[in-house]
Amino acid sequence: MSRRRSALSSSALAAIAALALVAGCGDDDTNTETDTETGDAAALSGTLIEGDGYSFDLAEGYEEGDASGLAESLGAAAQGATVDSLATGETINEFATNLNVVITESLPSEDLDEVVEASLDGLQEQLDALGLGGTEIEVLAEPSETTLGDEEARQYDFVTTVEDTTYTQRQLVVLRDGRGYTITFSADGESYEEEVAGFEAMMESWEWE
Repeated sequence: MSRRRSALSSSALAAIAALALVAGCGDDDTNTETDTETGDAAALSGTLIEGDGYSFDLAEGYEEGDASGLAESLGAAAQGATVDSLATGETINEFATNLNVVITESLPSEDLDEVVEASLDGLQEQLDALGLGGTEIEVLAEPSETTLGDEEARQYDFVTTVEDTTYTQRQLVVLRDGRGYTITFSADGESYEEEVAGFEAMMESWEWE
């Protein structure tokens, strides 16, 4: 596979991970809309999500979602990506706070920074190619260095606007055993600062197999 094709696939992967929020909007029947603050969102529930090569604990108020249904609705398989797991939290302003894990086998490079660059470069064009030209993404800052389960990772926040509604998201990208793992957290823009603590607690519990 050529470097250009791999880079495009990587951009499509980032787009699919980010746009999981579109498919998730209004689809959660078990969590209800709330106006209360989520001060204890960082507590873990003890429920374990076991993915392909990893596991993590769900934060309180979260439950496991239908990753296969999400993959089908987004056409992830056609892009060479696997939506491996999905967790949904409280519904706030008619949007279900959620995180998803997307795995890809096709990488443009073995260098993490190059993979992240390829993922972000041309992202808007990939949104257009997926028929989602009305969706806009603004990356808030350059990717920063972090770790996930003792593996080197890159993290960045961005704002996604869909039909005049704004969501704030965070992505973590890790390369491990020749695979790319993209973990995306999505929340209503107004509640992001409160809800992100739950995501951080789940990522702190992350373990590799």
